[in-house]
Amino acid sequence: MKMSVIIGVAHMTMGICVKGMNNWNNRIVFYFEVVAGLIILLGLFGWMDVLIFIKWFYKMNPYSSDPTMMAKINAAPSIITIMINNFLLMGKQPFTNATVTNAEIYLFPAQRGFSEFFVACALFVMPFMLFVKPCSIACCPKFAGFEEFIHHEGEGEAEVAQAEETEVQMIDSDDSN
Repeated sequence: MKMSVIIGVAHMTMGICVKGMNNWNNRIVFYFEVVAGLIILLGLFGWMDVLIFIKWFYKMNPYSSDPTMMAKINAAPSIITIMINNFLLMGKQPFTNATVTNAEIYLFPAQRGFSEFFVACALFVMPFMLFVKPCSIACCPKFAGFEEFIHHEGEGEAEVAQAEETEVQMIDSDDSN
């Protein structure tokens, strides 16, 4: 399961990079879709992949009778819990053991700082990714490089007049019957 997540994130990263190569000349798409998408993807799911690798190399011996190793095994946080707590608790990883003492358990000492940074980056970039392109198309499509969204005056009026004429002809033919 973890290997499929790693391969999936690599595949999505490659897809976004290909989109970036295709839209190199369109600056709005490149910066506000490709770069922002990479920041969000790698800041959240790339970080999850790093945590997967760290947990794979997290020193644990399940056959040990050492009480500190047993406590370490019981307190090892799951990757899903870490990712959920990144958003809900801003990177804090609370743990309550059998003696009901609260502690924070991390895979490595700077984990909370990295988690807070990546979530903050993703939350900062999301509005730019969602709103810049639609607003630039609505306000100034020619400057933004989206000429196909420019509405020219008088365009389409001939089609509307022809449709109205056809409708009048159909009504007249129904009245004569």
